[in-house]
Amino acid sequence: MKKFFAWTFILLCVLTVPAAAGQASIRIEEPVGLERSGWPAGLGFPFAKGELRDLSSLVVSSPEGKPVPVQSKVLSRWPDGSIRWAHILFQVDLRRQAVEDWNLEWKTGKKAPAPRETV
Repeated sequence: MKKFFAWTFILLCVLTVPAAAGQASIRIEEPVGLERSGWPAGLGFPFAKGELRDLSSLVVSSPEGKPVPVQSKVLSRWPDGSIRWAHILFQVDLRRQAVEDWNLEWKTGKKAPAPRETV
């Protein structure tokens, strides 16, 4: 009987542990030689099964660490309902021939800023 309660307790602890925060680097290149201001950038991004249930925690940050407004959409889900693929859109400012590493984070507690203008 003690083993049953011990295993039940362990199982409940494992099931209630929240998924860890995650991050990924996004490399953006300006290959043509033009200054870009408010240029749209978008990507499809995969998530592991059970890693993310909604997109509200997604934050994209510039190379300087400044969060930017993000628009995202779920493209597909895993059988358990978690997000499998998401489309993520944001705007970038790039110098001519620049190569920059932006940062995508989720479940960190940070919030993306609201857009300056709405359409």
